[in-house]
Amino acid sequence: MRKIFYLLLVQCLFLACEEEVGLVDDGAEASRLVVNALCTTADSIHQISISRTGITSAKQVTSAKVTLSVNGQEVADGVSDSNGQCRLNAKLAAGDEVSIRVNDGEDEASATTIIPQPLTVVGCDTLHIRKRKSFDSNRTGDYTRFMIRVRLADGARGTQFFRLVLNREACNYYYGSGWDYDLDTIVERVYADDIFDHIYSSPGKYEYDFDPALSENSMKNESEEGIEWFDGVPNDYGLFRSSYFDHGEYTLCIDVEYVCGNLGRGHKDICTFRIHSISKAEYDYLWAAAALVNTYEAGVLLSNPPIVPTNISGGTGFFGVSSEAVLRHEDVEKILRDDIIQIWPDE
Repeated sequence: MRKIFYLLLVQCLFLACEEEVGLVDDGAEASRLVVNALCTTADSIHQISISRTGITSAKQVTSAKVTLSVNGQEVADGVSDSNGQCRLNAKLAAGDEVSIRVNDGEDEASATTIIPQPLTVVGCDTLHIRKRKSFDSNRTGDYTRFMIRVRLADGARGTQFFRLVLNREACNYYYGSGWDYDLDTIVERVYADDIFDHIYSSPGKYEYDFDPALSENSMKNESEEGIEWFDGVPNDYGLFRSSYFDHGEYTLCIDVEYVCGNLGRGHKDICTFRIHSISKAEYDYLWAAAALVNTYEAGVLLSNPPIVPTNISGGTGFFGVSSEAVLRHEDVEKILRDDIIQIWPDE
């Protein structure tokens, strides 16, 4: 009975305010210039996305003029292509003050950010574990638990903000037969069965439920008689902050599911952890963006639509530049046999 009461209450709340919600843009607000770019010091080519707000969707802007400055000196300029993308070539470093200016002939927008100092990766330990795949299932799986020790930059003051991204390459090696035109005969070959490739980027595809910093604002599920109340959102962008650091150091606890098959056939699993040091503005922006997506896709009807912050003057969107620390972990076991002709796949 209590469950039915809650459902009726929710329905009444939305029926009572549907005249005032105003979710549909009636076009009364003037179109604004949108500038979006999340750059890093690891890249020399920086992609800037330029568009204008619209009633149903953003409209890409062609031939907008874009200028990038570092510490007050212009270092690169260009124009946006037919897809609203502009690529600028510039080398950026931690501590730089970086500014962007965009002019599409109607409006001019700009933003400035200071690149934070990167973390230092002190070391990494791994542990092979077996755990349940989810809280509501008894199915278990094999995982590698990465315990990554990181340290704040010397002289760091106040709370620091970070984003964790995992890039992964994984495949199984297996035997097969194929025709070799040079030898004019059938030979056994070694093939690679790709599971993830190098372009697979997975913020949120690892598990962080045992890590206090990564799970600080993640979605909590508190069920009472079948009613679920949500506090926070999934940490889709792998965000965390230095509030949990002890004497400037912290150990990230990240579980990555084991995806390779029979070790006797050979396998490759390379995990590259990139820890971006970001500004508080970028941290707030990404949390709001995750909240916005999950509010609608997960159907969290009781949540207020989040307001996504912007640091673009004269428009909207976000411009950020991060520095990064990188940890690369390789788990590779190739097939070793002398009685066949080895023809390895390109890597």
